[in-house]
Amino acid sequence: MHLASIRPGDPNDPTTQVGSLCTEGQYRRVVAHLDDAVAKGARVVCGGPVVVEGLPGRFISPVVLTEVLSDPKLMPAA
Repeated sequence: MHLASIRPGDPNDPTTQVGSLCTEGQYRRVVAHLDDAVAKGARVVCGGPVVVEGLPGRFISPVVLTEVLSDPKLMPAA
């Protein structure tokens, strides 16, 4: 399976492979991390925020980034 073909959607639909983030806060945090990484030189190969027709929700397809600097916002210490 190619990452770009992963289907976000309704978690009750058996063809859905990725559901939405649970809260608006989670969604904003993920988008802010992605925006920050891109502003610092990362390149988005695929993925990111998406609109799923007919569904409310905060969907983000799995993201592949290249040229990522070590950045505590995107890669926090464990």
